Amino acid sequence: MRQLIFFSLSLRHSREFLPEMILKFRVIVEQGILPCLAQLLARNYPKIIKKQACLIVSNITAGSKDQIQAVIDADVMNHVIVLLKTSETDLKKEAAWAISNAASGGSSDQIQYLVSRGCLEPLCNVLKYQDVDLVYTCLEGLQNILVEGEIGKQGNESVMNPYAQFILENGGLDNLEELQDFDNDAVYKLAMTLLERYWDEEVSDDANLPASKDGSAENVETVPEDAAAQPPVPAPSADGTE
Repeated sequence: MRQLIFFSLSLRHSREFLPEMILKFRVIVEQGILPCLAQLLARNYPKIIKKQACLIVSNITAGSKDQIQAVIDADVMNHVIVLLKTSETDLKKEAAWAISNAASGGSSDQIQYLVSRGCLEPLCNVLKYQDVDLVYTCLEGLQNILVEGEIGKQGNESVMNPYAQFILENGGLDNLEELQDFDNDAVYKLAMTLLERYWDEEVSDDANLPASKDGSAENVETVPEDAAAQPPVPAPSADGTE
């Protein structure tokens, strides 16, 4: 198994996933590398080991839907999501690559699985970092998750995208809006595309708020003290129920 891991690491020199490289990663999946990766990610190994394990996972999830499913079935993705929630920035980056690749190329059920395991909120939190590659990768992952949410609406335009609503209610929209000032054109354009596509009304409302004396937006409406808070909308589950 150690030879498989060394071989996996030797394949990856860039983020350009060539067809022949993806084929080689399919072979090492068939050779049984995933249970070993699950152990490396779950146990108390040094950070550098976990980074390399996430790197291998990101190459595997850049492949076919069958490869993504194999990662899920081996319980590897659960551990990657935990790292995305709890680890340091450099390890978060590798975890974000793995999850974003899976979200980009995964099936409807696979994307729903990722959301049900709690990937949305930590992906939104990663948007706070000033790392262009990391932020852009997370935006791509979020974009594909949101596309899946639109499909789930089944043409009912009166219903809000459930994934967009979850992001809105858990603070992710604030992080997206901050990217309007991000010093990278590609990040800015993709962030604006998402904001205008999924939260156009909310963004327009913020822009129309009256400005206070210090120039900041100020909401002049008040809410009665006895007004009941609206219950939060839970994240969509893997089987599509709430």
